Amino acid sequence: GTLDVWLDADDLPRRVRAGFQAGNGRTYTVVTDAVGDRLPGAAALQETMRRRRASGGPAEQAFANIVGIELGAPRIRDAAERMPSLRWVQALFSGTDMVVSAPFPADAVITSGRSLHDAPVAEHALALTLAAMRRLPELVEAQKEHRWASEIGGAQLEYDPERLTTLRGARVTIWGFGSIAAHLAPLYRALGATVTGVARSAGERAGFPVIAESELEALLPETDLLVMILPGTRENDRALSAERLALLPARSWVVNVG
Repeated sequence: GTLDVWLDADDLPRRVRAGFQAGNGRTYTVVTDAVGDRLPGAAALQETMRRRRASGGPAEQAFANIVGIELGAPRIRDAAERMPSLRWVQALFSGTDMVVSAPFPADAVITSGRSLHDAPVAEHALALTLAAMRRLPELVEAQKEHRWASEIGGAQLEYDPERLTTLRGARVTIWGFGSIAAHLAPLYRALGATVTGVARSAGERAGFPVIAESELEALLPETDLLVMILPGTRENDRALSAERLALLPARSWVVNVG
């Protein structure tokens, strides 16, 4: 039989997972929302797909407006080649670059998962920041060696000119100021940092000043923490060049969650 839909998301409820199993022995991944128990019309889709498959028709037409994708680029391309009748592709990630570059039908509507990941990505960025500043990777290595890391403890400068140790008074630059940044910036500010955003156009967003990308290089020498939340587009390939890195102070950190 022709494989129309597949699913290998272990976190989905069994009743939804069962509705999207292929019957030809091969397992692929799509195509459903990661919040499976809230997937609308799952039972109706299952029945419609069963009938279409029994009649020899393409089952993908049964859910032409309910396709979600959270896969790597090769598997997205494979899904696109196997589903020529799709009309609506809902990506579960914020950027749609991998979906747009896949050979879905030219008239298919492609929508993104913007705002779905705001909170977890913001928390992840903050966790990486605090872990770096509090030297948690070094503590983990010392723990593996069953050694007390005495070189980390003791009296410490509140402002260390050689390394970033606190967000209090830190100058944070968020490059790529979209919905994730709007969620993240208040977290940094709550811990005492000054936050400036960078986007394609200047202005104010979510109560924070945002400069245009053309002004980035002037801001980098005054940046203690650079947080990058850029989509994976061709335009952003190698966006943080060696020349731009050299503009950052020696004590600064770079956190990339884009």
